[in-house]
Amino acid sequence: MQFWTDLRRKIWNKRLRLWWYRLYIRQNEFHRSLNSDFDAMLVMDSSELKAYFKDLYRRRRIAHRRDMHRRMKKGIMSILQMRRSAK
Repeated sequence: MQFWTDLRRKIWNKRLRLWWYRLYIRQNEFHRSLNSDFDAMLVMDSSELKAYFKDLYRRRRIAHRRDMHRRMKKGIMSILQMRRSAK
């Protein structure tokens, strides 16, 4: 049983799912692809963990910037609409 669990972690969690999450960085900084994947981390060595956290930090930072930009744009548009409706 342990063999199949480790195999699933190595193939699915560590390889396929992480590859899929890296394929496209979401605009929402709270998307599940930006959460730490502890199952995948269990089968990583120290150099892979370091690279994983570096990549996760980079993707979170990009998603945060996109989210803030989207919120700012939405806020500016609502202010302009309020000004137009006040006239």
